[in-house]
Amino acid sequence: GEPGTLICIIVEEKVGQMKKIVDAITEENISFGSILVSRYWETDKRAVFPYLLTQNVGPVKRKLKKMGYTLLDPMDWHMDQLS
Repeated sequence: GEPGTLICIIVEEKVGQMKKIVDAITEENISFGSILVSRYWETDKRAVFPYLLTQNVGPVKRKLKKMGYTLLDPMDWHMDQLS
């Protein structure tokens, strides 16, 4: 029930990816409402959906992209799963 923003991060299926994401977000002093990890996105990749307790996600999105992650609009991801 807290206001925030859902983002979608495509990650490689390998040990340590979640820690890198959590560390990057907490370094920006942003709290998590929840995190959902989806089934496989494509071979060796998953979609991670952190719900961040902030409306100002621009800086953390830029940081994650700079780290090499692909970010998608959560609704775009959802629509791709329906087709």
